[in-house]
Amino acid sequence: MVLVLAIGIGVNSALFIVLSFNLSHPPAGVSRDKSLVRIRTLQQWSRSHPGLSHRDASVPELGDYAARTDLFDAVVGTSFADAVLDGVHDGSGPIAIPVEFVTPGYFATLGVPAAVGPGLPPARIDEPSPDPVVVISDPLWSERFAGAADAIGKTLHLNGVSLTVVGVAPSSFRGVGEGTTLWMPLSLRQRILGSNASAVSSRDSLLLVLFARLRPGVTAEGATPIVRTIAHRSNDMMATGLRSFVGTADVVPVRVGNGSPDREAGERLTKFVFSGITLLVLIITCLNVSALLAGSAVSRSGEIAVRLALGASRGRIIRQLLTENAIVAACGGALGLLVLSWIVAATLVTTAAGELTVGWDSALFTLAVAMGTTLLFGLSPALHATRVSVSETMKRSATSSGTSRSRLQRAFVVAQIALIQPLLVVLAIFLGDAVHRMSEDAVGAIGRHVIVADLVRVSGRGENATNIAQRELEERFRGVPGVIGVVRTDDRYGVDRLSVHPADRGVGATDTKMNARLDHVAPGYFALMDIAFVRGRDFTAADQRDETAVIVGSDLARALWGAADPIGKRLQSWHWGAVSAVGGSQSDFYPVSASTASDTPRNMTIVGVVDAAKLGWRFDLNQIRVFVPGKGGSAMLIRTQGSGEALVPVLRSIANREFPELPLDHLETLTQQSAAAHRQHLNVTAFAVGTGMLILLLASVGLYAVVAFAVGQRTREIGIRMALGAAPTTVVAMFLRSGAALGGIGLAIGLPLSVAAMQILSHTAGLPRVNTAGITGAIALIVILVSLLATWLPSRRAARVDPLIALRAE
Repeated sequence: MVLVLAIGIGVNSALFIVLSFNLSHPPAGVSRDKSLVRIRTLQQWSRSHPGLSHRDASVPELGDYAARTDLFDAVVGTSFADAVLDGVHDGSGPIAIPVEFVTPGYFATLGVPAAVGPGLPPARIDEPSPDPVVVISDPLWSERFAGAADAIGKTLHLNGVSLTVVGVAPSSFRGVGEGTTLWMPLSLRQRILGSNASAVSSRDSLLLVLFARLRPGVTAEGATPIVRTIAHRSNDMMATGLRSFVGTADVVPVRVGNGSPDREAGERLTKFVFSGITLLVLIITCLNVSALLAGSAVSRSGEIAVRLALGASRGRIIRQLLTENAIVAACGGALGLLVLSWIVAATLVTTAAGELTVGWDSALFTLAVAMGTTLLFGLSPALHATRVSVSETMKRSATSSGTSRSRLQRAFVVAQIALIQPLLVVLAIFLGDAVHRMSEDAVGAIGRHVIVADLVRVSGRGENATNIAQRELEERFRGVPGVIGVVRTDDRYGVDRLSVHPADRGVGATDTKMNARLDHVAPGYFALMDIAFVRGRDFTAADQRDETAVIVGSDLARALWGAADPIGKRLQSWHWGAVSAVGGSQSDFYPVSASTASDTPRNMTIVGVVDAAKLGWRFDLNQIRVFVPGKGGSAMLIRTQGSGEALVPVLRSIANREFPELPLDHLETLTQQSAAAHRQHLNVTAFAVGTGMLILLLASVGLYAVVAFAVGQRTREIGIRMALGAAPTTVVAMFLRSGAALGGIGLAIGLPLSVAAMQILSHTAGLPRVNTAGITGAIALIVILVSLLATWLPSRRAARVDPLIALRAE
């Protein structure tokens, strides 16, 4: 029973802690005060398209919210960017780092005091900082200044601008983005990034993520309608192109990953799945504990009858049994903490709120659940065990008194298998989907031969000089032995609504607008990536100038036009723009022009069709990829003849040594990039599946206990059978049939539950593209095999019973 408690409570606690960290905690180091909220500014593509997506806010919009002093004590904002930090005296080259430009009161509002130094000086948002100052992160403090207190007042050079260090952030704080290294006043953004003054002060400049402190007595739900009204009014004051979007806003608690409502469906599904698993683990643990305690009570019925006959009160015996249960619970809870630590260490679960660790709160929660489960579900067996007739119990044998309890134990086992079957099916589907996504997004063998080089363009050098330097770097890379091609790319994509031109629609086709993702690629991209053209041609320089050519995948072409030739067919773009930089900051927003954001669609002509099998995607109305000509940005794709990983150090050395004005942000192969992008998702999924297997182990322990209890009860019967000549294999087969029957009944109940679970999954998130029937069958086979194994182990012991000893036992 200690093992059952350790596995069940350890798994339950791990699930609870992971769910709490991922869905409830704010970013690491940020105050958990409920008055701290996020003003989440949102946009709707049009009134006919209700989907919402995140957008940043402007400085005047922040002022609109801050003016509502009846709602907020403070409103602050932060703008994310990448910048270049100069190398230090040891000769290391400049590095690209994530930075935040913050408005006054940012740290105080988030509840993050400076660990060292006075921090950023108070100032008005539109007031230039008298001296360029910066707060640095704890890791940078240790790296550049060896953690010395005299770092305050020292100088750093960012994008060529000298900054005075005025503070060090706490070691736990990494910003509200992803790994921020420096924090500076928003007034320095123009100077650091080379933007003009209107780029910060204009209502059309969407660059801030907003946080606020609610006034006492004000709730997030109560503030949301007023905030939404302010967002509508602010949206109406923007430029013509931006007004084509429907602006809105809400007020939500500050927690990890609450930037976009697009993620809320996934978060709700995650919460639903993890909560369901946590509840099932607790139920199965309770069923096992109850079954084991019931068996223990039945086996001790003779002992309890003797105690009662000798004058012991019923209450005293109940207290004794509960005390024994409490000791077992304490041991199980302590071992459960060890299981919890193993689970966390084995899965390496990390979150944006920091690395998941087992603290005092986790330990107390684990021990409390173990104690509560054991005492609560041990009370009924204790009451039943003391409610006996002393004379009747003394007359009959101990091994013949547990028929009703044996039935109850078997019912518990059936219930566990019935619950585990759908759980394992759902978890296996999620794991299959994670593996499937990795295989889709990865570019196969070509990924090991393509290096992605992301460059940070230093502002202030002049756009022309930067472009010249980048072209020189491209030529230098082409001359490196082992490099067979270089294509410049901007790594951008836009969200658009496409429809087929009326004249090009098939017979009976409707005017359905499709949500599409527009990827910007340069000429030569498809050849470099070994993506074959099924029809048509690649982009040309002329296509880059007029931006009306598109290339689609063969799946999309076939879905829209069947066997007809798609070359020359036209797609209509209804909302060209809102382009985001992949891996860039949330403030990368390219405004939509007035001419292209109107109700008049823009026509784009299909000039090429590529093999969709090489693109890692399939036709899906919710995720259609269409390629448009890119003009080239700050990224390059480098094709190598041999292993790309072997050339990464060579290329990095060349860039750092010969082109220090173009620091490398990332330099890795596509395989490495894809693996990193999906590692967290796969870790969480594998964690859930591993949890499911532990639950199966927990149920198998319960089945083992039931069979072992039956063996003990039927010792005399087994002895008689053996004395009359029954073979050991016959005895084993007898118990195996019993275990298989329990597993079969459980599966008969569990399979319909699995179908129901998949129906719920398909309606809430859509079934992943995996073989659900095959997964269901495989899980059923695994459950049967585990049931047979759990039955075979104690039945082997029964087959070894000595008939003489068995007959003397009575």
